[in-house]
Amino acid sequence: MNISEWSQNILNGNKRSLSRAITEIESETETGKKILSNIYSSTGRAQIIGFTGSAGVGKSTLVRAVIKEQILRKKKTAVIAIDPSSPFSQGAILGDRIRMQDLTNNELVFIRSMASRKGLGGLASSSVNVMNLFDAAGFDVVIIETVGAGQDEVDIANIAQTTIIVANPSAGDEIQSMKSGLMEIGQIFAVNKSDLPGSDAALAYINALISLATNLEWTPISLKVIARREQGIKELVDAIDMHQSYLREETNWLIHRKEMAKNQVRSLIKSMSYNNLLKIIENNEITDKVITEVASGVTDPITAAEIIMGEIS
Repeated sequence: MNISEWSQNILNGNKRSLSRAITEIESETETGKKILSNIYSSTGRAQIIGFTGSAGVGKSTLVRAVIKEQILRKKKTAVIAIDPSSPFSQGAILGDRIRMQDLTNNELVFIRSMASRKGLGGLASSSVNVMNLFDAAGFDVVIIETVGAGQDEVDIANIAQTTIIVANPSAGDEIQSMKSGLMEIGQIFAVNKSDLPGSDAALAYINALISLATNLEWTPISLKVIARREQGIKELVDAIDMHQSYLREETNWLIHRKEMAKNQVRSLIKSMSYNNLLKIIENNEITDKVITEVASGVTDPITAAEIIMGEIS
């Protein structure tokens, strides 16, 4: 099968061809790049939804509940679950796909776990490319769930159209410490595990932040959910659709498409530059010499980094 036929199969929604193409993209092959080039003009139709929040807030359980609601609405849904990668093999732990195993056989669902690898902000460059692949393949909704590796993990907001910040009743201090950027990052705030004490206080605090925010084109929506009981999920998906309707008003959509294109290109440049820089450093003769000097105490790490950067610039 040639690349043109392969690309057409993807546009026709063939899952086997899609799965093979994802592997090519993850492996960063020329075939993967050519397929992306062939299908990119068919992107722009899917809702791109990002879920982020600290580890333990219940993102995967919430995503699973949202998928089930999308199935009820007859929407084809693809999920990119960004799992932590092994520091040794760079392979994904693939925990999210295990947790969603019961949904994988549904014809409306496609779930792919991907390693964060060396992607900055928890998003590998291949994740952006796979997102575009799902979009072109005719999925109505593409969900990206991030690692949840820290408070500064905000790259998802630059890639997704609608970003859901997931918190829980015990996350008050965390929300407070992030408040300077929260309103710019999230369009929807979901307080999960809201059957636990403190959920009303957490929601009230988020609402207070929203009321104090200025110069927002979209006023964020906040709500309570209990993902494990699938409570509040219909309201959450309604909120997602509401934001999507706002985005797709003609003027907003033209602006957003350009901004999203800019962010995708920036994200890819950042990831490519980072990986290329590491390769150059690792293959540079001066690197081993300077690192040996740091190990022996002759040179400090800052000076060493400046020497290496000076050599390769």
